[in-house]
Amino acid sequence: YTINSVCNFRGQLLAGGVNDTGIDENVVFYSRIGHADLSTLFNGYGEDISGGFVPMPWEGTIYCVKPLGNGVMVYGDKGIALLKPGFVEPIPAFGVNKLFDFGIVSRSAVGGDEDVHIFVDTSNRVWRIDANYKLMMLDYSEYIEEVADDIVIARNPLNGDFYISNGADASYLLTPI
Repeated sequence: YTINSVCNFRGQLLAGGVNDTGIDENVVFYSRIGHADLSTLFNGYGEDISGGFVPMPWEGTIYCVKPLGNGVMVYGDKGIALLKPGFVEPIPAFGVNKLFDFGIVSRSAVGGDEDVHIFVDTSNRVWRIDANYKLMMLDYSEYIEEVADDIVIARNPLNGDFYISNGADASYLLTPI
């Protein structure tokens, strides 16, 4: 298997963009609670059925799964969704809320932490989404076009600055709003 993105959310691993014959790349798998063994995602769960999977409400590939607030954002090439933990009697599960019908430009076109994410959509617009899932379009598409092919977004946790770069031609600094 190849996996585009893995994150830890409250003791469960979530994996998105799993690529192998017969597996759809728009499904997020989640591990059993407290287990870090990703093989359990694909090899059954025995009596512990707290692991599972959630298909995304769009076609295409998942590029990134990333915790935000009380959920996990799922960024794909053709859509963005929010996974919220809950229960489907008698087991814990994740509910999915489709947020947007547009996706991000690449796997590394999202950065941030549990408080805020910055991402670049397929039209090269920069967006900000906070832990309350309030979305703000910042745009900057006229600048982002030149770095969009190899874009990487990183956040400095000490001061909240975001760095948007392609590592070669251009880099941009986005300070907290």
